[in-house]
Amino acid sequence: MKTFLEFRIVTPHIDDTLGIMRHEMPQIEHDHYDDYFEYMREHGVTFKKEMVKPHDLRATQQEFADAGIVTSIMKSADAKRIFKPILISSDDYVIDGHHRWLAKLNTLPEGKIEAFRANKKGKEVLELTKKFKWVTFKPLH
Repeated sequence: MKTFLEFRIVTPHIDDTLGIMRHEMPQIEHDHYDDYFEYMREHGVTFKKEMVKPHDLRATQQEFADAGIVTSIMKSADAKRIFKPILISSDDYVIDGHHRWLAKLNTLPEGKIEAFRANKKGKEVLELTKKFKWVTFKPLH
């Protein structure tokens, strides 16, 4: 008899998030990181690069695309691929990079993921980020 293991994607329960809909979540393209960090500095927010355990983080958004998580998992298998660090707040909320974070959480939860941690709490960082001139918003797909 053959035994097959079922791969299940684990995502946070809605009660464990800030409840923000995906289409309301700001996205920062890697090409705009320098401008973003300058904009945030002008508003009193600084970032420090660090390595964090995925299970220590919390979701800002309440909905996730399994396909997006699987795509991130597949991309992470390419050792030559360089990923931009995720953006997190001082109170451990993911601001940008939910699918990359969940890919790591589902494959190496005790490993670490590169992140830029803000010196402010999630709601404040989120509101300032939404006002950044090159921010984009994407629907769940």
